[in-house]
Amino acid sequence: MQTADLQFRLLRELFDGHYKEQIHLVDVLIERIRALDGAGRVFAGDFLHRTHFSQLLRGRVLATQLLAELVDARESILNAALPAGANAGMVNRSWTRDFAVGQVVLTNDGQLLAVREQLMNRRRMTQSQRISELSS
Repeated sequence: MQTADLQFRLLRELFDGHYKEQIHLVDVLIERIRALDGAGRVFAGDFLHRTHFSQLLRGRVLATQLLAELVDARESILNAALPAGANAGMVNRSWTRDFAVGQVVLTNDGQLLAVREQLMNRRRMTQSQRISELSS
């Protein structure tokens, strides 16, 4: 039971940190839109009302499913932010010319790596538990 509590706490900390970083990105994007005279009255709610939240974390399967959804979401953000055929690690870093886009790419690329690592760890744990159950 303590292991499950620790894992849940670590996931909660990961999600809280990512949430704060995403809110900061919304602020950066709003300022960029305003600087470009795109809209005088843009608010965070204009971005956030379309967000989709998954089910609550309950058990290993849903935590793994939520992590997989987060990987998909981060990849979707990176695909939208980067020029066609580019990714954060490529030599062509034209996306760095715009501060807001650069912040979106760098933040989501880092979050993608962290979520993928958590997802791989959970899948390894599940596999090792299945193997130990079969061995018993």
